[in-house]
Amino acid sequence: NVVEIHESGQSLRIVYGNREFGSIPSIETHVHVLAHGASISDGLATPAAVHAHPRSLVLLGRHKRIGGHYGRFNALLYTQVEGINRHYDGLVGVVPYCESGTHELVRRSIPALKAHRLVLWMNHGFVVRAENIRRAYALMSYAEESAQAALDTLQTGALGLPRAAVEEFLRLHGLVEDYDALEITG
Repeated sequence: NVVEIHESGQSLRIVYGNREFGSIPSIETHVHVLAHGASISDGLATPAAVHAHPRSLVLLGRHKRIGGHYGRFNALLYTQVEGINRHYDGLVGVVPYCESGTHELVRRSIPALKAHRLVLWMNHGFVVRAENIRRAYALMSYAEESAQAALDTLQTGALGLPRAAVEEFLRLHGLVEDYDALEITG
């Protein structure tokens, strides 16, 4: 669904999805509204929140060497190819698995959505908060491409970006130990 939230925050309108999917929006609409609210709090003038189920991002979070670990996930995602690291200098929040549509998903998503504009919902999907819908989809695409490269690295032993090129990023974000624990060399 595409949902438009009134600037007052008091109502919403389903812009796309009524005819195609029925009159009831996604069971995660409350989390989407929360993400949108976080963007408004950040001062974004025309915010958008996009939720999708990008295969590589979800699989990377679940990989046995990552296991939903925030530091290892981000260390690997941001060091394999240029892309997300050039277009988003924050990290990706990671929310443990919660059943779709539950209050637990909302409760666990609040801190991640306030702290990050990109959030992985373990075993489920990915949420992007951005200044507009075009930027949200672009960030989703960059993150998915980086996740695919990270999965390739884990499967084939391919090298990511040279260590010298990512050292500063890892240090600034406190990810050096997590990166080293992955035993990825470059």
